[in-house]
Amino acid sequence: VLLSSSNHAPYRFPADIPFIPKSTSMPQRMVEYSDWALGEFTAAAMERDWAKRTLFIYLGDHGASGDYRFHLPISMVHVPLIMTGPDLLAAEKCDDLASQLDVMPTVMGQLGLAYRNLGFGVDLCRERRSLSVFCNDEYLGCTDGEYFVSFNFDTPGYAGRMNPSRSPGTMALQRIEEMKDTALAYFRMADWLITEKK
Repeated sequence: VLLSSSNHAPYRFPADIPFIPKSTSMPQRMVEYSDWALGEFTAAAMERDWAKRTLFIYLGDHGASGDYRFHLPISMVHVPLIMTGPDLLAAEKCDDLASQLDVMPTVMGQLGLAYRNLGFGVDLCRERRSLSVFCNDEYLGCTDGEYFVSFNFDTPGYAGRMNPSRSPGTMALQRIEEMKDTALAYFRMADWLITEKK
């Protein structure tokens, strides 16, 4: 597992690399550098004898905060998951709702390996999610792809449509409450599993 923290301050370029950024903004330069570094890593890895039997997984831990009006903006949890293996997977694109919790079951399913799934994730190639639950240090969030809710235990939070130009209707209010209940259920179950050492 390789973790890049180059898009987090303090921003530093490695010395003596053949990379010249085009942007004038330092955060944007770091995004350019990350893109370049991933390309270099992938090109070098593909020359190794183990590359053809390796599943490469590229995953963002979180996105840019973007909209500071909200404590947990949807842009923070909208990240790519790229799985590639030259001789392992056929090319396909999926825009279905997903969660980072789904990475392990999906990878195991793609590799055809037996496993016990004791978590909240699903194999995205065999199941579809109706809701995705997420959090940051203080807020819980949930989306079904159309509606989005974020809240904590002390504030009412935010609820609305993913497309803000459309306002929520009466049917939406029931869906938003269901999403809130689901996020709380995930949180409480995870807390119970940790507390009870399950």
